[in-house]
Amino acid sequence: MIYFKKICVISIMAVCLFVIPETTYAASLIGRVLVEVTGQPIAGMAVVLFNPEVGESRPRYTNSRGMFFFEYVPIIGVYDLEMYWRGKLIYRKRIVIDGDIDMEVKL
Repeated sequence: MIYFKKICVISIMAVCLFVIPETTYAASLIGRVLVEVTGQPIAGMAVVLFNPEVGESRPRYTNSRGMFFFEYVPIIGVYDLEMYWRGKLIYRKRIVIDGDIDMEVKL
């Protein structure tokens, strides 16, 4: 009886591997915001990663070195990266995330 239960559990796990699609992939987006002319970092910039397919947005702020970081971003998706300064949209770029991204934005 115990042998039969083990075989059933193993069989169910094997079927699940083929039936359940892999959707748990995640990527990270690391970036730095700089002044175009001087190359100085911009601290306190509001950075938003928006997924138009599901209507979800993630806000972040740049640190003292102008860095921002988004972790656990579902990959294989189209996103809008937006930057706001004092509530005004000053930058928008459509990006495709299919793995980890390291970027630099000069404003």
